[in-house]
Amino acid sequence: MATVTIATINANSLRIDCSLKQKTIGTKALIDLGATDDFMDTKFAIKNRLPLQKLSIPITCKNVDGTTNKNGKITHCTYQRIDAGGQNRFTKFLLTGL
Repeated sequence: MATVTIATINANSLRIDCSLKQKTIGTKALIDLGATDDFMDTKFAIKNRLPLQKLSIPITCKNVDGTTNKNGKITHCTYQRIDAGGQNRFTKFLLTGL
């Protein structure tokens, strides 16, 4: 289980601290208010040994311009606890290349 806490924001990026299995790491986040779901980079999830679940039906991932994402269909997700702005919630992240 991971807990993600927003740490700092500047003009170019948002830095968050992720507590993954008792270990805190710093990473960058892209906040896309127009996204239809929550996404996480597949390589990040694998590198940090997050538990992955296979989706029963793969999802075709489209880019903002309507083209199909180069990574093809989304086949896995991970469930993680998010702590941001005093809110704590369990979130499903679809895994794709970001």
